[in-house]
Amino acid sequence: MPDENSDGEWRPRPGDLAAALGFLTRFPVAGSFGRFSPDSAWAWPFIGALLGAAAAAVVEISLFLGMSGFLASAMALAFLVAATGALHEDGLADTADGLWGGSSKDSRLKIMRDSRIGAFGVVAIGLFFLGRWSGIAELAESNRAVAALISACAVSRAAMAAAMHLVPPARTDGLSASVGRPGRGSIICGIAAAAAVSAACVGWVSIPLIVVAGAAVAPVCWLALKRIGGQTGDVLGAAQQCAEIAALVFLAAAL
Repeated sequence: MPDENSDGEWRPRPGDLAAALGFLTRFPVAGSFGRFSPDSAWAWPFIGALLGAAAAAVVEISLFLGMSGFLASAMALAFLVAATGALHEDGLADTADGLWGGSSKDSRLKIMRDSRIGAFGVVAIGLFFLGRWSGIAELAESNRAVAALISACAVSRAAMAAAMHLVPPARTDGLSASVGRPGRGSIICGIAAAAAVSAACVGWVSIPLIVVAGAAVAPVCWLALKRIGGQTGDVLGAAQQCAEIAALVFLAAAL
C-alpha cells in the first residue's frame, strides 16, 4: 500500500474500479477486488456516475408508468439508499449527533461510534432527504433528472475523496489511520474524472458545479477539524451528502 503522501509510484489500476464498487455500494464484488484501497479514490466518481445513472433510470421508468415527479424522486432516493446501504446517510446522522451533541473531542467521537441515532441525526437526515427529494422532483418534472443525477452523484464522490485526502484522520484507529489516505495523484485523477463526467452531462455548467460541491464540503471539514481534530468515515459520509444536495439544488436552478 503506497504511503498517503507518496505519489511517485501511483497509477490507476483496473482493480480499483471493483474496489471502489465494493466499498461504495452493496453490489457483490468477488474476491480481494472488493477490499477497500485509498488509491481507488480516483474511481469513486465513476461509481457515483453509475449510481446516478441507475437512479435516473428509476426516475424515467417511474415517470413512464405515470407517477408524478415527486413520487419518481422518492423511488430514486429509495434505490440510492438500498444500493449504498445508507452508507453516507448513516455518516451524516452520526456526524450531526457527534459534532453538535458532544462537549469534548472524546465525547463527540464516542457519540459518532454509537449505533443509536439522536435528535441532531434525525433532523439532519430529514432535512437532507427533503432537500434531495425536492431537487430531484423538480429536475424530473422538467426532464433534467438524468444529467443532473449522474453529475451530482459523480461530483459528490470526488468531493468526498478530496476531503479524505486533505483532512487528517481524527482517530488513530479509524479508516484513514489504518489504511492511509488517497494520494495526490489519485485525487487529481478523480477530480478530472468527475469533471469529465459532469461536462459530458451538463456542459459548461460542470465548472461552477464542482465549485459549489467543494464549497459545500468545506464547512463540514472545517467543523470536523475544529471539534474532533480531523475526519472519520462518518464525516466523509456527511461531506458526500452535503456535496450531493448542493449539486442537485444548483443544477435544479441552473439547467
